[in-house]
Amino acid sequence: MKKNRINSNLKISVKDLLFLISYLFFMTIFFYWAYQNFFNSYISSYEYIISPWIFGSLFLNIIGYILIFKTPLTEPSLWYVLSSYSFMFGHIFLKIFNLETSLIWNPAIYFSQTEMFKGSLYALQSITCICFGYFVHLSFNKRIEVNFNENSKKEPDIKMFNVGFIIFWIGFVCALINYYVVVTSTYNAGTYVAYADVAGSTGLLDDFSYLVIPGSLYILCSRKWNRQTAKLFTYCICTFFLIIMIFSGSRKSQLFSILTVLLCYNSLHRKNKNKVSSAFINSILVFLFLNLIYIIREYRTNLTSIVPEFFSSLISLEFLRKIFGETFAETGLSMYSVVSVLKYVPSVFQYEYGLTFIRSVLSIFPLGSLFPTFFNAGYSTVLINRYTGIPVGSSLIGDFYWNFGIIGALVLSFFFGQLLGKIGNIKYKFKDRLPMYFSLLFIIFLCIRAGLMDIMRPLVIITVIPVVVDGFFSAQYRK
Repeated sequence: MKKNRINSNLKISVKDLLFLISYLFFMTIFFYWAYQNFFNSYISSYEYIISPWIFGSLFLNIIGYILIFKTPLTEPSLWYVLSSYSFMFGHIFLKIFNLETSLIWNPAIYFSQTEMFKGSLYALQSITCICFGYFVHLSFNKRIEVNFNENSKKEPDIKMFNVGFIIFWIGFVCALINYYVVVTSTYNAGTYVAYADVAGSTGLLDDFSYLVIPGSLYILCSRKWNRQTAKLFTYCICTFFLIIMIFSGSRKSQLFSILTVLLCYNSLHRKNKNKVSSAFINSILVFLFLNLIYIIREYRTNLTSIVPEFFSSLISLEFLRKIFGETFAETGLSMYSVVSVLKYVPSVFQYEYGLTFIRSVLSIFPLGSLFPTFFNAGYSTVLINRYTGIPVGSSLIGDFYWNFGIIGALVLSFFFGQLLGKIGNIKYKFKDRLPMYFSLLFIIFLCIRAGLMDIMRPLVIITVIPVVVDGFFSAQYRK
C-alpha cells in the first residue's frame, strides 16, 4: 500500500482544473434536465429515461477516481459512491439489461413510475454532488506518494497492539453473548423474522459488540504479528462473521465487517507483484461469498436449509448463471427507501430541519427508554416505513432530504463528499491513526444502507472507546 503526504494549498493543476470544469459542465446539463423533468407527472419506463445519465455519471466518476486522482482501493469515497450505484440503481440495471432474479418481493409495486423516477433522479443528483465535493477536495489537497510498506521494516507498535487486544476481547465477549441470544432465537424459530424482534434487545452488549471491528484493526495495524499469523487471524474473524450471517440471516453489518477487515489486511500485507493465481483465487472467493449472500436471502425464513442449499448450489453452478441479476436485485432494494421518503415528505411528514442530527447525537446516551417517541421519530425505518407498511430500510441521502429538502440535501451531499476526502486523509497525515481510518471506513459502509440514527452510536463506540484506551496506555508509558 502507498501512503501519501498532504500538501494543502490554493493551487490546482491544469489536469485537475479541466476535469472539474468538465464535471461541472456535466452537472449543469444534468441538473437542468432534472429540473425540467422532476415535476413531470406522466412518466413511463423511467428506467430507460434516466439510465443514460446514470451510465454517463458512472463513466465520468470512474475517470475521476482512477485516471485523474488515482484513488487507492481503500478510499471511503470510492467504496461509498461505486456501491451506491448498485444499491440505488440495481433494479434499473435489472430492467435495462433484462437480468433474471428469483427475488419475489418487489417494493416497486407500491410506487408509481413517476415516484420511482423522482427517487432515482434525486439519488443520482446526490451521488453526483458527493463526487464533486470529493474531487474538489482532492484538487486542493495533493497527496505525495511514499511507500507505506516501509513501515513493515520498523519495530511493531506494542502500544497499538495492547489497545487492540483489550478492546477486541471486550467486543468479542459481548458479541458472543449478543449473537448467542440472537442466533438461538432466530435459529430455533427457523426464520429471519425472529431476528427483527431480538436484534438490539441485549442493549449495551449489542453496542459493545462493535468493538470487535476496531480491536481487529488495531491488532493488524500494529504489525506485531507476521504475515501468516495476521492472515490466520483475518480468516478467523471473517469466519466468525460468516457463521453469524448463516445462523441469524442478518447480513448488513457482518458483510461490511468482513469487507473492512479484508481491506485492512490487504493494505498492510499486499505484495507488490500482482500474481495471476492470487487474482484467480480472489475471484473464486468473491463468487462463493456472493453465492452465500444469495442463499441467505433465499432461505432466511428457513435457516436450517442455508448450509445444504449452499453446497447444492456449488455443485449445480446455478448461481453463476445469474450472479449479476441476483446481486442487483438484492442491493437495489435500498433505492425504495429514498423513493419512500420523497413520496411522503413533506406531504405526510414534515421536514426535520436538522432535528434528525440532534436526535442522533442524543441517541449516544441511554435515553431511549425515557423518551421513546422522540428518538423513534428520527428513524425512517420506524416512522415512515411503519406508516407505509413497506420495510425498505433507510439511507443517509434519504435523511438528507428528510431534513432539508432537495436543495439543502444536495448542498449537504457536496459537503459530505468533502468530508469523505478529509477522512481519506487520516491515513496519510497520521500513520498511527490507520486503525481509526479503517474503523471510519466501516461506518461509511453502513451509511450506504443506514440513516443517521443507525450509525451514530456505532460511530462513537468504535472511535471514542479506542481513543480512551489508547490515552490510558499513553499515560502509563509516560510514567
